[in-house]
Amino acid sequence: MRAIVTEIVDNTIHNLLWGLEQTAHVQICVDGELGHLSRVSYESDGLAGELYGDNGWVARSSKYRAWE
Repeated sequence: MRAIVTEIVDNTIHNLLWGLEQTAHVQICVDGELGHLSRVSYESDGLAGELYGDNGWVARSSKYRAWE
């Protein structure tokens, strides 16, 4: 069950981030310690790709990684 739920969550987040990059109608803005980002997708060459890899969001934040 954990593997199925992990896969569903990972796919949902991936598809959401990819979809947000593809539309100009929705913009994600962030205020943080380094200031204001008017559009997060401008700071990335692919938001969905930022999930993966040794320094990706999943590696830094998840207890359960689908590819392990």
